[in-house]
Amino acid sequence: MKLDPRLKAIAEYVNKGEIIADIGTDHGYIPIYLVEKDICPKVFATDIKQGPLNNARGIVKRQGFEETIELRLGNGLEPVINEKLDKIIIAGMGGLLIRDILISGDRLISRGNLKLLLQPMVAQSELRLWLKENGFRIVSERLARDKEKFYEIILAEKGKDNCKSMLDGEIGAKLLEENDPLLKAFVCHKIRKYQIILNNIKQNAVESEMMENKSHELIERIAKLKEVLERI
Repeated sequence: MKLDPRLKAIAEYVNKGEIIADIGTDHGYIPIYLVEKDICPKVFATDIKQGPLNNARGIVKRQGFEETIELRLGNGLEPVINEKLDKIIIAGMGGLLIRDILISGDRLISRGNLKLLLQPMVAQSELRLWLKENGFRIVSERLARDKEKFYEIILAEKGKDNCKSMLDGEIGAKLLEENDPLLKAFVCHKIRKYQIILNNIKQNAVESEMMENKSHELIERIAKLKEVLERI
């Protein structure tokens, strides 16, 4: 199984011998890869929709992995709520949806030795903040890039998180600390994105206190990101 850069970066966070649950598995590419590479002895692959699960089942059966990859239909963490797991993967969803899945599965994620491997598509800052406020610390982060799109991958566990600033929440303190090889390109990407939004506000928006506040916020973010860029 050949994975794209995003899925490959997620899979590289899984250690040999770990038992994994891939929540919202879609076509089951990560579970199949982890078993094919003899990384995981057991993987639970879940999805809320029967269609994607059937697609995954077909691939699993062709590969002969029925005993190792267990496919389960259900919402969020409910299908694996009673399983003994080392890591939970929740990838390819919005950060707020990932947060809601974690909240509803509190009985599972409250286990002290369980690690969360998360890849939010949007609302990354909000997810980081929720993790911090709910007793999780971010152990590591990395970036993946596929063409012009960047993906942020978060590994978290129970513990105290020392992330304090808006900038750390937005970029990820561990990305800054570990100087991810894609960090410079990622920061430049963010600066361009905010500059475009700022320009659009200036050109198109009707003057209002709300728009003025938004402009000041974007200017502040751009300035802080430029400070980071100078240190990379």
